[in-house]
Amino acid sequence: MILEHLRSLLRATGMAGRLSPLMTRLENFVLARHGKIVQRSMSPETSEIVSASGTVIRAGPPRHYADMMLSRHELPTLVACVNVFAPVLKNGVAWDVGGNAGFYSTLLSQLVGHEGSVYAFEPVPATFHGMCANLSAAGACNVTALNLALSDHEGMVPISFDPASDTTSSIENTTGMSCMEVRAATGDGLVASGECLPPTMLKIDIEGHELKALKGLEKQLARAECRAVLCEIHYAILAANGEHQAGAKVRKALTNAGFDRIYFISRSHLIATKNLF
Repeated sequence: MILEHLRSLLRATGMAGRLSPLMTRLENFVLARHGKIVQRSMSPETSEIVSASGTVIRAGPPRHYADMMLSRHELPTLVACVNVFAPVLKNGVAWDVGGNAGFYSTLLSQLVGHEGSVYAFEPVPATFHGMCANLSAAGACNVTALNLALSDHEGMVPISFDPASDTTSSIENTTGMSCMEVRAATGDGLVASGECLPPTMLKIDIEGHELKALKGLEKQLARAECRAVLCEIHYAILAANGEHQAGAKVRKALTNAGFDRIYFISRSHLIATKNLF
């Protein structure tokens, strides 16, 4: 309603044309932050998530992942994927960095379509196997799952995890959890070796390791074809490891890579786009 009033005012004052790009940015910001997402049940095991634009995403099995993603914390990420990134995702290549249970990989699989590809990165073996099972159950045949972490170097790195939970693991935070070594690689290295196709969109949620992953993706981020990034910033973990002003550092890395629209849709969720709006 507010946006409609603003558009009417701009038309009345003859400024609608001049401020059209700004209005587009504002509308996408509002969609990303407040876009309507509803869930409807299909069976005891599955449900559908429907966006304001009418996009339908099958969620499940297991169905409880849809409930989790519709929570207050995850909703901005979900809405941004469905409502903002559609032009980039269709027939594109999406990287789900921090695949976890595979919910976003399943969502991205549907948004890129049969001609597109998704790479899901999950370093913890137990979580990785669970993710693969969920992807198989969802019929996400255009998703390639990789049991590794994205970082700023190649090699083995220690990662902490909670054996009782498949939603908690971190390379940066090792307090009070079990620890193991996992393979790490750079995004640039994976593309150079032919293991992955270059991304057109990345979703990054890796519990405080996001700055290092971005460092290892510098060449990919700078490509004109890489047009969208959705990144969750874990301030507390980063600060505990001496990385202060994390939001500004992530913004700088993306600005240096040519992203011309960068804004926060929540305190910890950042969207960056390049030649999109």
